[in-house]
Amino acid sequence: HQFGADYFVGTRLSPDGDITDFWPSDKPMWLRSLAGTLGTPIYDVAAVGDSSGDLDMLRTVEHSYWVGSHLPSGLTAAHHPDGDIECIAQDIVAVADG
Repeated sequence: HQFGADYFVGTRLSPDGDITDFWPSDKPMWLRSLAGTLGTPIYDVAAVGDSSGDLDMLRTVEHSYWVGSHLPSGLTAAHHPDGDIECIAQDIVAVADG
């Protein structure tokens, strides 16, 4: 909320002290659920990742972006090793306008 993000996810600490973990394997399910809630087909969803924990999420979407130094074998993604989020955002907008 502090940064104006409409949707976000992560490990949570509830007021009563309970911890709800969010694991890498939860990412694809969360994206599919959010896309469904928004009425957005999963093929219109983009995701950005930089670690092995992001691979399943990146393979779930049509538009994946890898910002790690080396593109993992077998991953089809746009590779931005410099992590230039502005460039990635411009690409996503261009695809959406496409």
